[in-house]
Amino acid sequence: MARILVVDDEQNMGRAMRWELKGHEVHICNSREAACEQLSHQKFDAVICDWNLGEHETGEGVLATAARLNAGARRFIVSGVVPDGLASLLVAGVAHRYIAKPWRPHEVREVVGQELGG
Repeated sequence: MARILVVDDEQNMGRAMRWELKGHEVHICNSREAACEQLSHQKFDAVICDWNLGEHETGEGVLATAARLNAGARRFIVSGVVPDGLASLLVAGVAHRYIAKPWRPHEVREVVGQELGG
């Protein structure tokens, strides 16, 4: 069972992610601040972060914090739009994979499983 941090400002998306990732220990945060607090106190196997966190905030800060504090975690961007500079974020290692919203059933579970080797 993997420990996974999901960051999304929409509660419905957090619940959908929890369902997609059943069988794993899923922690859900709805803001950058809450996610960074979790990352400073706990280790995760994966961090899945919505790109648009509202109020002109992106998930880049969460993913960069995860890379710094929890370098072994696989990091995912989830978004309904392709973020500007996505390729450079992936190449730089800020994120490992991009998952488009809306995802198809079980896609999140499959992609996370591939990245975690399971």
